[in-house]
Amino acid sequence: MIKLRPQLFPQPWRTVCVGGPTLSYLHLPPGTTVAPISSLSSPDFAPFWDSYGLFLRTTRKRDSEKTVAEWKRTNKRKNIPKKTRGDLMLNLPPTSFFHGLYRLRLRSNYADAESFLFSLENTFESKQFHRSLRTLAWHTLRVIELVIARYVGKRVFGSWVDEFVKIDRGGLGADLVQHRWQNLQRLW
Repeated sequence: MIKLRPQLFPQPWRTVCVGGPTLSYLHLPPGTTVAPISSLSSPDFAPFWDSYGLFLRTTRKRDSEKTVAEWKRTNKRKNIPKKTRGDLMLNLPPTSFFHGLYRLRLRSNYADAESFLFSLENTFESKQFHRSLRTLAWHTLRVIELVIARYVGKRVFGSWVDEFVKIDRGGLGADLVQHRWQNLQRLW
């Protein structure tokens, strides 16, 4: 949906990384450029868009590597022709914020969660990291819910909320869902 209708998403969700091996960014805010930075750069001093570009670029490179490895496995080849590699990269869908989150989820679940946890030097940084992830998840869900609500309409989405509240017997999510729905209606 980001590729087809980027205007539905606020920044930075709408910005995507495309291409390969030369990468570029679509839907950047006017006048914004992304400078290549190192993953070793201090996040405290790197401009936001440079860091965000690195996040998308790294994700796209990892997806490219998986695509090439899959092609080699499927075709039982050790090398891939340069043109075929280029075609594979150009046919990859644009890499979005959601691809990056999925990559982090896979890393934390199956690969090297320790790199996230043990690199944090103290309890304050750990708590700040956790709060940041919660904030990202909260606002990302809000964007997705708003897109869905706008697509299906207030009446239908409101009926879904009412239906959920009725079946949530323990009341664990009903208050939160109603609160989020009230917030979404204000954004309409």
